[in-house]
Amino acid sequence: MPAFLAPMATRLVLALLALAALLGVVFYIWYLRDAVASARQAVAQSRGTIAQLAADNQADLAALAQMRAQNALWQASLAASQSRDVIDRQEADAMRREIDAARPSANGPVAPVLVSTLRAIARAQGQKVAP
Repeated sequence: MPAFLAPMATRLVLALLALAALLGVVFYIWYLRDAVASARQAVAQSRGTIAQLAADNQADLAALAQMRAQNALWQASLAASQSRDVIDRQEADAMRREIDAARPSANGPVAPVLVSTLRAIARAQGQKVAP
């Protein structure tokens, strides 16, 4: 009887191996389909992230352009202020030279309160003042 069962057992083992191989292929295909779906979902998420980052980048570029424009205005304002400071210093120096070059006869009596105020201003500017 074992001779009779051997061919059947062999066929049964081969059929089981074929069934196992077929199940393995089916499960592998199922795994691959799941992996493809996950990959597609990841790609869709990545595209959404890329779109958001691109929008953020455009907003940042617009803000940067605005800051550069403000910086240019500030630089122009600073240059104008410095230019005005130079002119003011030149005018003040010219007045000082005119005062220093004045003849003694051009200096007349001044109200005492004005004299004390002018001396206080001179002292505040760091000048030595005669009492």
